[in-house]
Amino acid sequence: MSTKIKKLIKLTEKVDYLVLGGAITNNFLLFSKVNIGKSFFQNGVDDLLHNVVKTAIKSNCEIVVPEDVLVAVNPDYSTSISRRTESILDGDIILDIGPQTLSTISNIIASRETLLWNGAIGVFEHSAFASGTIEVMKVVSDLTHKGKLTSIIGGGDSLSAISAAGLADKDFTYISTGGGAFLSWLGGDEMPGFAVLQKCTQH
Repeated sequence: MSTKIKKLIKLTEKVDYLVLGGAITNNFLLFSKVNIGKSFFQNGVDDLLHNVVKTAIKSNCEIVVPEDVLVAVNPDYSTSISRRTESILDGDIILDIGPQTLSTISNIIASRETLLWNGAIGVFEHSAFASGTIEVMKVVSDLTHKGKLTSIIGGGDSLSAISAAGLADKDFTYISTGGGAFLSWLGGDEMPGFAVLQKCTQH
């Protein structure tokens, strides 16, 4: 996860909004002194998170963290409960965004002309925690079809989410199977394959 957080530093210099989802969100909530219960997070990344926030402020990029979340109430993840982030209990496991956050994200997307998507918003493999990923994916697809949004989707989890939402490649502007490479390219890192091709064209 620390590798992904590092890539966010460069992304905040290029985007107006950085919408967080998945396990990485837990680290940002914890960094903001929010109780995340028993949710998964990575230790030792506070300095990286500080750099992301600092760069975002400098670049006028708004980092969007959940206002509410869906948490698991049983070991098999078959049932979810919605909680405000300030009301998360010690035993809770965060596995998706809540309805208010879903509305906020949908409104942000509707106000943009271009969207870059990597990864899943929640643990969509479990139906109780699939709504965040699937509903936002449907919003993106709808706006793309209407010609209001250029949607660029990358990563294996993202492709699985497209399938889970009952959508297909044709419902988006561009699809990349690369995940980490996709983020590296967006962040401006040198891509070895591209570098070789560029050298070939120079000879």
